[in-house]
Amino acid sequence: MPNFPTVQGMGGSLQTALKDRVKIHTSVGGNVQHIRYDSYSGQWSYGKDNEPITGEVVTIITPSFTHGWHRWVDREVFKRMVTFLDELPEKPDTVEDRKGKPQNANEARGFQCVLNDAGDPIQMSWEHSTDGCRRAIDSLLETTMARAQHEPEFLYPVVKLTSDTPYENSYKDGEMIHPPLLELQGWQNQEGAPDLRPHTNEKIEDAAPPPDAKEEKTEIEAEQSRRQRRPRPSAA
Repeated sequence: MPNFPTVQGMGGSLQTALKDRVKIHTSVGGNVQHIRYDSYSGQWSYGKDNEPITGEVVTIITPSFTHGWHRWVDREVFKRMVTFLDELPEKPDTVEDRKGKPQNANEARGFQCVLNDAGDPIQMSWEHSTDGCRRAIDSLLETTMARAQHEPEFLYPVVKLTSDTPYENSYKDGEMIHPPLLELQGWQNQEGAPDLRPHTNEKIEDAAPPPDAKEEKTEIEAEQSRRQRRPRPSAA
């Protein structure tokens, strides 16, 4: 089992960082393969030879989640990315391309992960500014942060690289868009050991109801109980 990149500068555990938004940094290996996703076919691949990995299961390196901005101009991208525990950086200025057309920056998301290929781990990264990428990564990060409210150790999500229900491209009739999907399979810890307990998907707001909501529910239940105990008046 692989040891994932170490977490440095937290002053505490990964759970604490996820719960309290403590700034962290990771030590990253130099040989990181880049992941590509084709939204027109729903296919995943990686590396310079576009090795297919659709349906493969990878482990997300949780401290590597990033957010920021990508600005594409004349087929070159300018990036301004930070760890998800930092505030979203300032949006880069709009610039003109060679044809004089203004190009704006779009919000981007990213992460690193590990694929165990026949026991030989391959470290990969995925980063993009498409709406599908943002939604897929935001959903997974939200689930991870919700889990950190009660789980101290197994905070590395294991996901299958697949696609969600396709929809028609509003800009081109008959063309279908396949949103990327990071389908949660389970969890691992820092050492790569799996959590063998059943897992559930939960939202941050569902992890712990606020005290006032809990008290309000108790009062409503008590009033319903009192009404049930009240004797009904006899018929005339």
